[in-house]
Amino acid sequence: MSYRRIFGVIGVLALGLGGCDWWSTQGSPDSVEAIAPSPSPAASPSPSPSPGQGWHRYQSPQGAASVLFPEEPKADVNQIETPNGKTEIFLARHADNQQGRVYLFSHNAIPVPKDSYLDIEKALNASRDSLAKGISATVTSEVKLRLNGFPGREIRLTRPGQFAAKARIFYANGVLYQAVVGAEDAKLDNEAVMTFLKSIQLKKSTGNPG
Repeated sequence: MSYRRIFGVIGVLALGLGGCDWWSTQGSPDSVEAIAPSPSPAASPSPSPSPGQGWHRYQSPQGAASVLFPEEPKADVNQIETPNGKTEIFLARHADNQQGRVYLFSHNAIPVPKDSYLDIEKALNASRDSLAKGISATVTSEVKLRLNGFPGREIRLTRPGQFAAKARIFYANGVLYQAVVGAEDAKLDNEAVMTFLKSIQLKKSTGNPG
């Protein structure tokens, strides 16, 4: 099943962490935020919808983010080495075998080299491209988003056959958050998928990332 392939992309969800040139020693993170294009009102995430019966709100271990799943997801944590140090990847997942869908939510801190800062737009681009490569799909649409002031993207990906995926990616408080839904029948414009993607909540500030 297609969802098994997505489950195997945990490393991809971490973007390789250091495999791309995302760093800069010029300016500051604030200047990157200032020049990031703002979306039109129609592109902004909608308020979190009311969950259907039985929906479960997953909360990240440090309480900095949460998202609704159709059922309580399975959660794992993996530690990986990067050129800039170790980081932990948290992954929550739920497979709806009856509907042929998989729901994933991952988050990981991004180690930044000393005397540098993360170029957020490059990191979001790299996340998009790595996800597409990891599931052998093509990005067919992309919208820039902001959630609680944090920059992000919504992307749709397709590959030959009926499989398609939709993802929302955000960078907040030094952490990369990714919510992905894969559908074997490529039907992503439905209430369940949008409930999941629109339910992401990010705290404005947090003492501990994640």
